[in-house]
Amino acid sequence: MKIMFERSSSRAGGLVPVFLWGSLWGIWEATAGHVVHLTRVPGLPGFIMVPAAFYFMSRAFVRSGRYQSIFLAACVAACLKLFDVFIPGQNIQAVINPAQAILLESLVVTGFYYVLERFDAGVLIFNGRKRTPRE
Repeated sequence: MKIMFERSSSRAGGLVPVFLWGSLWGIWEATAGHVVHLTRVPGLPGFIMVPAAFYFMSRAFVRSGRYQSIFLAACVAACLKLFDVFIPGQNIQAVINPAQAILLESLVVTGFYYVLERFDAGVLIFNGRKRTPRE
């Protein structure tokens, strides 16, 4: 698990990873997400879109090395997802709900990364013992 949280030594301009991974995520949500939501199969959008969202958020975090980058990338993705409103015949709720989900997912993933990095995740998950945070 150490490799997963190994941050890039260069900050890559700070906001560059946020805009890069956020825009890729937003384009993915606006295109593939729109098609997946049209299928109306219960659970399919979550099954496909959540792992992709986790990938984009993790890339933004690893490349920038900051927790804020996860939420900022989600803001970029949600803004791009809102362009689906301009598709003729589109239901406004079908666009707003996924955009809200993007922002909520980012808050959950930020907390997830914070907990895994702050605590020894292997001990917490596999041994069931409570540990104090790393200093």
